[in-house]
Amino acid sequence: MTWIKTNSLEAYLRWSICLLLIPLFLVIVFVMPNHWFFWLIITLAFVISYWRINCIVDKASSAFKRASLHIDAITLEDYNQHAKAVFKQGQVAEFHQQLSALSENLQANKARYDQHVFLVYQLIEQLESPIMVFNNKQQLSFANAAFYQLYQQPWQLFRHASPELLNLSVDNNHWQFKDQNKNKQWQIRQSHF
Repeated sequence: MTWIKTNSLEAYLRWSICLLLIPLFLVIVFVMPNHWFFWLIITLAFVISYWRINCIVDKASSAFKRASLHIDAITLEDYNQHAKAVFKQGQVAEFHQQLSALSENLQANKARYDQHVFLVYQLIEQLESPIMVFNNKQQLSFANAAFYQLYQQPWQLFRHASPELLNLSVDNNHWQFKDQNKNKQWQIRQSHF
């Protein structure tokens, strides 16, 4: 439950600190003459202060938890998820705006990269020689139709296959077939993109 509507972390903390000082002021003004009333006010001030401190911590930490979720989404290359800012103004709001701008920028870069990769794949598909593309985990991610000349099966059946499953070996970035007949029949060249 929020009693004070603020748009920035700074304003929220200022109001919260002021509210924490009110019980102390009340203790000084009203409690001095009466001993039992003094302990009642102190207890009440402690409970209210504890509650407000928890509210402050929850409000401040929720901004960073949301930002953390946004960063996790960026890490997983999900640039469409944006964290809603807890505050509409101030440093926290600016931070969330920067995260959103970063997501949009990365999304645009990824779209351009995907277009380039798609173009490369289209060019590879038109070549008559067998071409295989392995991802960074050394798994087959794409091959052209000429792959059939090597394995007499469409490459899609071997998607995510390791080089070993394709009877290939790599030694010092030099690829070769484990089958000597294929080594004599085919010459392997490699490149990175």
